[in-house]
Amino acid sequence: MEQTITRLRRQVTHLATQAEARIQSRQDQGIKAHQQEFDPLELDRFTELQQVSRSLMEIADDLAMSVYTRRTRHEITALLDQQGKVNKEIQQG
Repeated sequence: MEQTITRLRRQVTHLATQAEARIQSRQDQGIKAHQQEFDPLELDRFTELQQVSRSLMEIADDLAMSVYTRRTRHEITALLDQQGKVNKEIQQG
């Protein structure tokens, strides 16, 4: 599961990098054509591709947290079982 999450993160990062490069290329071409009509708010707009890549990264992070939480829960359960056994031995002693 961790390997899958790592691969997903790598692919999403690659996708985001490619999207940013294409957007930057289009902006560079557009700046030359529209230098006088520049709106600073244009930089705040996100393409659908950027939104999807960010959403995928959030999903990968959620999956990683789920795996971490499940592993931690199993470790805590094992420790509580050990503590219960020790408590029982102490009470019997």
